[in-house]
Amino acid sequence: MTSENPHSPRSDASETPQNPISDASETPHNPRSDTSETPQNPTSDAPETPHSPRSDTSETPHRPRTDASENPYRHRTDSSFEYKKHVSGPKSGGDRGDREEWVWILDYLPYGRDSDTRPVYMKKPLIHALGDNKLILMELSPIEGKIPQVHIKTHIGGQDEEFIERVKSRITYEELSRGAKMELPIVLEKYIKENEARFIKFFNDATPVSMRQNSLELIPGIGKKLMWDVIEKKKKGPFESFENLKARISGLKDPEKMMVQRIVDELKGGQKYYLFTAKPPQPRHDMPPAVHRPDERKHI
Repeated sequence: MTSENPHSPRSDASETPQNPISDASETPHNPRSDTSETPQNPTSDAPETPHSPRSDTSETPHRPRTDASENPYRHRTDSSFEYKKHVSGPKSGGDRGDREEWVWILDYLPYGRDSDTRPVYMKKPLIHALGDNKLILMELSPIEGKIPQVHIKTHIGGQDEEFIERVKSRITYEELSRGAKMELPIVLEKYIKENEARFIKFFNDATPVSMRQNSLELIPGIGKKLMWDVIEKKKKGPFESFENLKARISGLKDPEKMMVQRIVDELKGGQKYYLFTAKPPQPRHDMPPAVHRPDERKHI
């Protein structure tokens, strides 16, 4: 009885652990197989996930590069463009554009404008002048102690100038002083005689400005009859000088003064066509009108 009783639990014990051992061998085998399968999917997915952004990143910088080559502002960093920008323009020779390097003195104002109502000790001298290139009216500041003579031609915009310290602004005809308006026709007549070839070229190269009007008709005193006379006479040969023009065209007694009047009209503004001058600026309204204040002048 005692020999059988311990034998049976031994047999049960041998059977009991045999099952868990077999189960244990099977249980870890399944997770190993599962773990081997589980990382296999992410590993297979992993190269696909970074592969698509890599292909995207390789395409993303490639597009702006092609766009940059087509960018119209790329020339800003182009050294050849910078070189062309500096070597071209008025300084490279030829037409100077609207830049003025020489001026004709119209008037010297020791106390500035007449419309300036400040006390005398606050006023500074000014010069009204006419540009030699585009016939631009300008207001200049003279060098201290220098008083230029009217009607002379002097240089501006450089170093060691004789009379002009700097250019203040461009002005209109209405902003000229009374003396400058009186001297303007005299200065223009000297200018026209000095630049005779320019104005004779105008008569030789006159062209229509519209379907019904020729540029010659814009000159005061020239109508249809004189216009056709000039056109027919220049077919026989170009005009050489004002004297030659007056000798061949009987109706042109004083073409120099005709040109002076035309230039004055253009400087006043309101013209449809500008033959000899640059279009004048818009009048400024920041300058107060001339006001006489005897009380202030009395205390000065």
